[in-house]
Amino acid sequence: LLNNAADASPEQVDVALFWDTKTVELSIRDYGEGIAQEQQETLGKPFHSEKPSGMGLGLFLTQASINRYGGEVTISPAEGRGTLTRVILPLMDELIIGKES
Repeated sequence: LLNNAADASPEQVDVALFWDTKTVELSIRDYGEGIAQEQQETLGKPFHSEKPSGMGLGLFLTQASINRYGGEVTISPAEGRGTLTRVILPLMDELIIGKES
C-alpha cells in the first residue's frame, strides 16, 4: 500500500495511525491523480493492474490478508486530489504467545 502511494505521489505521502480500545487504523494518503471511476470497479481484483509491469496481485493479497484477521481495506478519492487508503484491524483481546490460531 505504501509503495502504491509512493508510485502515485513520489513527492508526498501522508501516513497516520489511529486507535481506540477496539481497533487500529492506518491511513495512507497520496496526492497523485487519483483513481478513475472505471478503475474503481476492478480495484483489488486479481490479475488486474494499471501499472505496465504490474501483476495485479498486490492489493488483492493485501485485502485477503487483512480480511482474514477481521479487518478491512477501503480505498477512496481523497479530498482535493489523490487517494485515501484506510486499513482497519480489530485489536486482540489479549496477547497469546506460543499458541496457534
